Amino acid sequence: MVLNCLLFFWAILLLMPSCYYVSFVAIICITPIQNLFPLT
Repeated sequence: MVLNCLLFFWAILLLMPSCYYVSFVAIICITPIQNLFPLT
């Protein structure tokens, strides 16, 4: 899942280097990770 997320992230980053897409993907990728591994 993380690998697919990274591949999708780089695909969007290379095809459309936009802060909007980067933030969008970052939220989708990081949120589940934080839920599984709380920083606190």
